[in-house]
Order: sequence, then structure tokens, then C-alpha cells
Amino acid sequence: MQQRSGAYYPGQPAQDISPTREDFVIAPLSTFSLSSDFSRSFTQRLLAKKIWYTIYIWTSRRLLTISHSFVGGTMRYLLGSCTALALAVSPYASGATLGIAGLDVRSTGVFMGGPDANASSFAVDSSVAGVVTVSFTYSNQDVDGDGTANDEFDLTLTYTGTNVGANGQGVGTGFGNLSEVTVTGSATGTATDSGDAIVFDGFTGAGIASFEFGGSAPDRFGTINGVLVDPPSAGIGGTGTTDFALVSSVFFDDAVNTGTIGSLVIREFDIQVSTSSAVIPEPASMALFGLGGLAMLTRRRR
Repeated sequence: MQQRSGAYYPGQPAQDISPTREDFVIAPLSTFSLSSDFSRSFTQRLLAKKIWYTIYIWTSRRLLTISHSFVGGTMRYLLGSCTALALAVSPYASGATLGIAGLDVRSTGVFMGGPDANASSFAVDSSVAGVVTVSFTYSNQDVDGDGTANDEFDLTLTYTGTNVGANGQGVGTGFGNLSEVTVTGSATGTATDSGDAIVFDGFTGAGIASFEFGGSAPDRFGTINGVLVDPPSAGIGGTGTTDFALVSSVFFDDAVNTGTIGSLVIREFDIQVSTSSAVIPEPASMALFGLGGLAMLTRRRR
């Protein structure tokens, strides 16, 4: 090895060993003894890194483009859905509701629950085979919830079933039977003070009556919407009832009946009516309109 100027050896006087200009001179690449295998592997690794880097950059940009497109499309879809929801909900709003319990309907009239109730224009129509329609005007009610019982509406109950008919005790399918009868309802009217429409919401309860004129205690029973109801055996007119969540129709049947004394009829209903009106969209609905419109404009521009 060539000794560098200024080197220090034991036994010799101390000399200046500070770095010289030659210490910072980089030898040419040709002076390194790199094997050909090492050079080739180094070049291959460098090329592989460049290829993978290129693939990484291309893939990242592509994924970013796809994500942007997906998020943008999803946001436009959500905003459009909000607009549709606002359009569907905002024009109408439910108002006050009124429940009427113990509405007793027979061929001879309507014996109703509720304070100061009054029925007029009572009519029973059995002109169509298998259908009985009972209609009347129900008045002296506070349907719109303004504290004044001055509202009235027309109520119609429709009974459908084979051999269905009305009598002085209720509606049945022949003496002793109550077989597969479906009842639906409808209402029309306008609240006196608010001017809102009165509509029929549905039934929340019903009852069947068991009666016997021969002096023996009746023992017949049936079902209401699949629920077993056994009227009390109290002679003439014992009524059994059941309550349920609001439904649009009620189904009566006596298929499970094992009794032989007396007769079964449909007698009572608990119903619900309410008011509905067109309203001006609230601020939240207007915000949905604005967002939906913005989404539509963005989609058009693209």
C-alpha cells in the first residue's frame, strides 16, 4: 500500500496528519474492481424498481380516478333520492286523529260510542249478493282537534262473504253462523274549521255477539283476525271484543267453533279517522330540493 504523505509511525516524531487535497479526490469508476455478475444484478434490480414504480404510479392514479367517479356518482344518487323523498312527503301532512270505540252496527241502526255522537242518513244495501254496505253520516265530533265538536263525515262499512246479511243483532252469514266475512271501511268529509279532508285510517278493535232467544245460554265463539273471541254467555246480546294494531280490514270466522247453542254476529268496531291537508314545504324539505337540484346540474355539466 502506498504511504500517504504525513502518515505517523511509532518511534518517529509527530507529523501533521490533517487531510490534504488528495484525500477528497474520487477515484474513477474504472479503478473499482466490480465483478460482472454484481454489475448485472445491480442493473436488473434498478430496472425492476423502475418498472414497479411505474406500475405503482399508474395504478394509484387509476384508483384515484375510479374512486372520484364512484363517490361523485354515489353523492348524486343520494342527493337525487333525497329530492324524490322530499317531493313525496312534503305536499301532504297528517293532521289530528280521532278514535271512535264501540261502534255498534245493526240493520236497525247504529248505536255508537263517543260523547254526543249522532248518526243520520243511515242506510243498509244488500242488493249485491255476498255484499252488505252500511253507510251513515257521523256528526258532533272533533276530528281536527280544535276543541270544538262540530265536524261530520260520511262513514261506509262494507261486509263481504257468502250469505252475508244484516239483522237486528248485527251482521252474520245465517242463523248460528259467522263464516269468513271481511269488513273494510271508508270515510269522506271536511273539517268545519280547518277545512282539512277527513279520511278513514282503519280499525283498532272489533267484537262479535252471541245470542239465544230460547232461554238457554249461548256457547258459540269465533275468531277476529285469527284471535279467538268467546262472547260471554249472558243470554241475548253478550259481546266479546279484541283490540289490535291499526289495520285496513277485519276478518271474522267461526271455523273453530264447537258450540251448538245460539248464534254469532258481527257487532262492534273501534275505528280511527284523521285529517290530512296540503302544506307548504318546511325548511328541511326546501334544503333537500336545493341539494337535489345541485346534483342534477352537476350531472348535466359532466
